[in-house]
Amino acid sequence: MNTQTNLRRQFGLFVPVSALAGGHGIGDVLELTRTIDYCARLGIGALQISPINETGGDNCPDIALSSRALEPAFLHMAPGWVPEFDYADSEGINYMQLNNIINGEMVDYPLVKSLKRALLRRAFTRFESQGKRTELQRFEADNQDWLRVYSLFRVLMQRYSTQDFSHWPQAGTYEEGEEWLARQPALVKERIARERRFETFVQWVAHRQWEEAKRYATEGGRVQIIGNMPCVSTFSADLWGPDRILFERTPLDGALAEADSATNNFGRQLQQSWAVPRWARHSQTRYAWLRRCVKGISTYCHLLDNGFARQVTTTETREGKEIGAALAAIANEFGTPFIAEGLTGNRSFGMDRDSNANYYCSELHIARHESVMQLPDNLVVVSIAAFLGLGAQCESDEVSGGCTARLSKPLSGYINDPIAGPLLSAFTGMLRRTGRLVVS
Repeated sequence: MNTQTNLRRQFGLFVPVSALAGGHGIGDVLELTRTIDYCARLGIGALQISPINETGGDNCPDIALSSRALEPAFLHMAPGWVPEFDYADSEGINYMQLNNIINGEMVDYPLVKSLKRALLRRAFTRFESQGKRTELQRFEADNQDWLRVYSLFRVLMQRYSTQDFSHWPQAGTYEEGEEWLARQPALVKERIARERRFETFVQWVAHRQWEEAKRYATEGGRVQIIGNMPCVSTFSADLWGPDRILFERTPLDGALAEADSATNNFGRQLQQSWAVPRWARHSQTRYAWLRRCVKGISTYCHLLDNGFARQVTTTETREGKEIGAALAAIANEFGTPFIAEGLTGNRSFGMDRDSNANYYCSELHIARHESVMQLPDNLVVVSIAAFLGLGAQCESDEVSGGCTARLSKPLSGYINDPIAGPLLSAFTGMLRRTGRLVVS
């Protein structure tokens, strides 16, 4: 497929999914589709979202629990969206807590994740009793290469209350975990098998919702979704499984692109948490892991921000050129072009950067982007917070790297806002005419 047809002069909006005004205390896929409508109405051609891979206890979208698993907290919980979901499943939930997370200005990740997993588990129980497994079985068969590792990893993570698999007795690797499982009594095996089916069910539901979101955005060529290559945690399913030989579990040692990362506490946390690719070993496998990742995430987006390999592919070294060529080939294979530069943190406008925090959208971010194929198309991406009074400011610190702030209303509500509405109309009109904005 010729990826050039997907790239044109345009501008876009960047927003973390978690910051949207979702119905269970966090942004979700339904609110994303409403944001797509918002972008289409204003003529905004691209919507970049924060990484959607599942996160661990740090809740940071840039430290993935798995390169393939999607974040269950972003699922919209309603009949038709989750198979066998019933609103009656909410009975017995602490309504004071539920009211607090729904109406709160900040995302309470532990509560949100716990609530949605509880609702998903009840839907799963009913789903299993119905015996309607054909589509799920097809999904499981098509994704067995990562689900077999991830599902057991997720079950053991729950069992030992930590994702640090170095603390899992007799299960420090996937192979050891399977050997441990083989020695267990039949009752334990049966219970763990059911838990693995539940984790597969959750990922199937996530796959269905995000696939539908991309289809919705694609209708009529309205909006292109820009996704992200995952940066996996040093304690992720990938590093627990056979793919661990492709990574170093050492600090990134200053490879972050942000110029101020040396004085950025969150930047140091990321450096300590990212798994560092062993590019020579990736090359020996013909970049099979990268190909699988791109194949997976391209199901849910049209373009990819290549943050994962940016430090290498933007250099003039032989290794950088080889990896860039490999990414270009993968992009052509799956029809999902890479954007070589990040959408945030490149240029700022009108605000000071706090050296002790990393803000995903506390600034107006302007950047010129070129694909790894060196196509000359420009893409301008604007942070929503520049217009919305920092209502979507996403704070990250040494304790929690997740986006914690939320919008008080859906983005569509800002079109008629007496202040934000005219600003958006004027600014988007200018960008449609010029295709770019230069900030000095």
